[in-house]
Amino acid sequence: MEDKQYPDQIILELRKECEKRQEGSLLLKIPDLRKIAIYENAAYMMIPAEWESMSAVWRCAKYNRSDRPEIIMTDMHGDATITFSAIGEMDESVGIRQQLIQLRENMQRVWRQIVFYGMGTVKAGEKDVEWMDCKTFCIDSELYSLLFLFSVRDRLILGNFHCSFSIYVRWRPKILEMLTTIEEVEMSK
Repeated sequence: MEDKQYPDQIILELRKECEKRQEGSLLLKIPDLRKIAIYENAAYMMIPAEWESMSAVWRCAKYNRSDRPEIIMTDMHGDATITFSAIGEMDESVGIRQQLIQLRENMQRVWRQIVFYGMGTVKAGEKDVEWMDCKTFCIDSELYSLLFLFSVRDRLILGNFHCSFSIYVRWRPKILEMLTTIEEVEMSK
């Protein structure tokens, strides 16, 4: 029996081959990083040096709820953004991975159109940072989101990196690399 190839299969194979060839050239080069404080200066993370705190006007426009994230850092175009929010006490009996799974289930219940991709863990020193990524939809575009959870001084911190879906291939490896720079500050005695 002859193995039939359909046009869609050929197109997908060509697209995958093209992406593999371009992968090296698509990697984002971030020349300088700087530390930002997270959760009452209890932790730090390295982000691109040119990113700035989002202006109050843009915060209100982009995050039109009263419980917007405490920290919102963005590039000069507002196309790549990272946010941090303390979301409650860390429950050691449940663990961060299980809390991330619960977050994913809650998101699926509320927004059925979300497309989830992977989940994983990166090490930031001795600290586990659990992450998941997904494609979300807004009025006129698609967004890539990489959500991550970690604990700082018995508080659970939710981070969210998001950018236009069309450029996520460039950002994803860099954001995962940046997560490894999360560092909790030792409490003074």
